[in-house]
Amino acid sequence: MDKDTTKSTFIEVLNQFPYEKFCSLIKDTSADRYIKKLFTIKLLYIMFIAQVVQIESIRALADRVKNDIDLQDNLKLNSISASQLSRRFKEMSSDFWGAVFTQVAKIAMQKTTNSLSATPNADRVHIIDASTITLCLNSYRWADYRKTKAGVKIHQCLVYQDGHAYPDRALLTTGRQAGTVLALSGIICHQRRPVGS
Repeated sequence: MDKDTTKSTFIEVLNQFPYEKFCSLIKDTSADRYIKKLFTIKLLYIMFIAQVVQIESIRALADRVKNDIDLQDNLKLNSISASQLSRRFKEMSSDFWGAVFTQVAKIAMQKTTNSLSATPNADRVHIIDASTITLCLNSYRWADYRKTKAGVKIHQCLVYQDGHAYPDRALLTTGRQAGTVLALSGIICHQRRPVGS
């Protein structure tokens, strides 16, 4: 996705983000237990910034926080190192982020279908996107997709209908999975399952 589309998509997501449910999910899963500095909500904000600004590595992200005083003030975070970010990402459960995605998708779908006409599938456009998130090859050998690179791919299905955009499905694979976008479009977008199933 290009930068402008990413920004508009994130604005839509942030407008509908379930902060209360997110905070209760953090509490229920004890995601911030023993954390002194980089709480989950701050990590979420940092990930939003990294995506919108299109920061390519954890080191560049740590440098961005270190060099941007306004960002530090907004996050209430003096500095953060690349190793601290890496450890925090490693500690976070993918099930936690999956539950967050499901909540956002449910809310977006409910708000969208409430404002739509009686024919919910009319004028619906499915946008399929696959983005590669690069990782350190030495640390993540299981995710290699070239001789010198490792990474994971996130395949997303966004639905655009009557001026509303919302995430429908997401699939995380290793970086080698090139044909998954076709599977995602065939299975996920055209098969009408309830969100979160």
